[in-house]
Parts: sequence; structure tokens; C-alpha cells
Amino acid sequence: MYLLTFIHEKLDKKKIIEFFFFLWPIIIFFPSGVVNFYIIILIILSFLIIDIKKNFLIEDKIFFFFFVSLILSSFLNKNEQLNTINSYYNLTLFRFFLVYLIFRIFFSQIKIASLQFFLKIILSASVILSLDIFHQHLIGYDLLGFQSFNNRYSGFFEHEAIAGSYIYKFLIFSIISIFFTNFLKNHFTKIIALCICITGILFSFDRSPFFFSLLLLFFLLLFIKNKRNFFLTVLILIFLVFIFSFKNYLPLKERYNNSIDKFIVSSQYLLKNIILNIKNKNLFLDKVNNEENKKNFSILDGNLFDQYGNLFYSSYIVIKDKYIFGHGHKSFLVKCLEKKKEIPKLFCSNHPHNIYLEIIISGGLVSLIIFFLFIFIIFKKLIKNILLNNINIYLIIYLIIEFFPLRSFGSILSTFNGYLFFSSLGIICGLILRKKI
Repeated sequence: MYLLTFIHEKLDKKKIIEFFFFLWPIIIFFPSGVVNFYIIILIILSFLIIDIKKNFLIEDKIFFFFFVSLILSSFLNKNEQLNTINSYYNLTLFRFFLVYLIFRIFFSQIKIASLQFFLKIILSASVILSLDIFHQHLIGYDLLGFQSFNNRYSGFFEHEAIAGSYIYKFLIFSIISIFFTNFLKNHFTKIIALCICITGILFSFDRSPFFFSLLLLFFLLLFIKNKRNFFLTVLILIFLVFIFSFKNYLPLKERYNNSIDKFIVSSQYLLKNIILNIKNKNLFLDKVNNEENKKNFSILDGNLFDQYGNLFYSSYIVIKDKYIFGHGHKSFLVKCLEKKKEIPKLFCSNHPHNIYLEIIISGGLVSLIIFFLFIFIIFKKLIKNILLNNINIYLIIYLIIEFFPLRSFGSILSTFNGYLFFSSLGIICGLILRKKI
């Protein structure tokens, strides 16, 4: 306590808090224990130095009640699998709200020069991680001696297959850094830097972030008129790299070829079923509700959506028992395994791989409605201030993709994905409130 009091009274508060926030893109490379310790220190320092109460906005209050609803649901659904200790542990969900809050307030108030410096750190960290992944492919291990595992390349993250998610989550900030700071002055180096980041996602073998990074570039190409040549050039280069690597690099081909084949087969399957359902609207529902078929049900019988589609169906089975208040935090696997006794082919996982399904399962429609209200306010502010801030169009495009209902998602209530998601959301909400960057 004496140390914190000394820091609070004697040292330059702004420099201290800036230093700790600027460490974030680097600290997240470390193991979860280090990250958790860092977050605790950052939260304490933020409450000592930043006037939280004065900067508590309506969207913050709504988001606070979103987490309250999740925690209350967990307490209401306490059972043998989710014992008392785990129920109280669910109070730690508030750390995600606090992460969002302190990042939102800090990045709405920080000076432009400091903000630009932070964006440079993000771009640098993303490029270095991407180069480390390339090193892992070429040499067999990364700069720290970490090897690939399970056909995934994670660089500094070692056995955590999250390198692609890291680069993608920070991709919008890397793009903003490229265009709105003086970090890269040459047009060619800007193209190379962005290509390295996206190619880093490609070679992490994390397919979903790679797909959504291409989608982000495509929509930026459509809507950012004065940067069309830039984004078109990047997309063409990424396409050429992908084609060349796909034809000549077997590990990449095996990783992505499976998805491409499944996509083609599944598209044909979906088209066929759409035509059949037009002729007989009850065909699909009859198959699902038929008790004999139910036990052996698989949505697309082994195609692309065998994992995610069946997870969505499993989520539906779990949700319909308690769709108002949900089953509580980390309940999906427990409830899914219970239902699997009735439906043997039910596909279960630690979480449903979709942000909205995770929210409904954890906190029910109550939590989902509160979350939608929060998103509505964010988009309302973005659209209202679209001409006020020169980066808001970039943020709108990114958030539309990020909150697309059918996209796969890591659990936002797990340590890494949670910190990354809510810190990024906090930064974006802070940037929305700024007049310029």
C-alpha cells in the first residue's frame, strides 16, 4: 500500500499509467498468470489515477448490468457441476468489465501523440509476431525456440493456438496506425507491413481470422474510396501468396484444402436443402423433431458445418430449457453432455464458438438484450460522429464484421479471448469519443 501511495503522490501519474497501458500488446504474449497479474496492477493504477466516476457513461452502465446479469444467472444455476466455489469464482467476470472500462476511459482522454505511439506499438508487435511465425515455418522453431504443435504455428504463444486471433483483433488498429500516424511514410512499406500481418494470420493456420481479415480488407476497399488502390494491391498480393503457398507448401495446403473442399460440398448441400424446403417447408423441421432421427441427428452429416453447425444445433438444444435467464457461466459443456445422453450424435465443446449463443447460454435472453442495447448505443454514436472523427468509418466496418451473428468466435469469457476482446472493444469505444487522431 505504501508503494501505491508513493506512486500516487510523488510520481508523474500520466506517465506511469501510459507506460502500463503501452505494455499491453507485449504483455499478452506472456503466460496467463503474468497477464492476470498485469491486469490487476493496471486496474488498481487506473482507479488511483483516473477519475472513473466522472467518466462513467450510459453505455458503461448498461455494460455493467450485462455482467451483473451473467453473474446472477451463474448463482441462480448453482448445481453439483457448478459448485459454490465456482459460483463465487464467477464474480471474476467483472474483471472483463473493468478491462473494457479502463481502456475506454484511457483512450478517450489520452493525448494524440501518445495514442499514435500506442498504435505504433500494436503494428510493430503484429509485424514481429508474423515474422516470428515465418521463422517457425522456415527453421522449425520460432525466435524463442518454440516449435509448432498440432499443425498450428503460434510463434511467441507457444502451445496456445491464438497468434492469428491476436493479429486479427489488433488488425484494425494496425491499419489505423499505417494511415494516421507517421510511423511508415513510404507507400511501399505501408503495403508490405499490412501484407506481413495478414500473411502472418495465414501462416498461423488460424482459418477463421484469415477469412475475416480478407473480409475486412474487401469492405474497406468498397467504402474507403481514397484508399482503394492500396487495399486492392494488398488483396492481390495476399491472393498471390496464398495461391503460391497452396500449390507449393504441403502443410498449408492440407490445412486449407480441407476447408475449401468442405465449403464446396456444404454449399451444394445447402442449396439442395433450400430447394427441397421451398417445395416442402416442414421437411427440415420434421427431420429435427422426429424422435427416431433425433438420436442420430447431424445437421450437415460431416460437411463444413459438421463442427460449427452442429455446435449451433447443440446450443439450441441447451438454450431451449432455460432461454430467459440462461444456465450460467461455463455451463455449455456440462449441459451439452447431459443432452448427449438423449441425442448421442450431439456435438459438444467447451463453448459454442459464437458470441451470441455463448451469451444466451450463460445469461439468457436477458443478457442478450442488454448486450444488444450496448451495441446499439455504440453504433448510434459511431454513425452520429462519422464525420467528426476521421477513423469512424474504419471502426464501423470492423465492428459490423466483428458482431456478425453467424461468425465463429473464441469464448469472450475465457482469459485470453476475453482480455483481447474487451480491451479492443474498450479502445474502440474510447476512439469513438475523440474528435480526431
